[in-house]
Amino acid sequence: MDTQEKIKGLRKAMAEKNLDALMVPTDDPHKSEYVAGHWQARQWLTGFSGSAGTAVVTRDKAILWTDFRYYIQAEKQLEGSGFELFRMGEPGVPSVMKWLKDI
Repeated sequence: MDTQEKIKGLRKAMAEKNLDALMVPTDDPHKSEYVAGHWQARQWLTGFSGSAGTAVVTRDKAILWTDFRYYIQAEKQLEGSGFELFRMGEPGVPSVMKWLKDI
């Protein structure tokens, strides 16, 4: 299953549950430095393997936020995935929470 199929399936499940957005963080419930494979949902969904990032999927957008350490890697890994890259810390790029609040 490729990333676009995962997004499509996720959106279908979101519609069934009447959810407008789903946020998929990198970390686990314990805020561990090294996240076990079971908790690597963001990597599975987006294809981005960097250690920092947050994905958000809405009915019409799929976005990944990551910091300057991963801009080049994220661009390559997200290419053709259906995810748009938001470069945290860049001018005009809202935080995840601000973006969610404003949609």
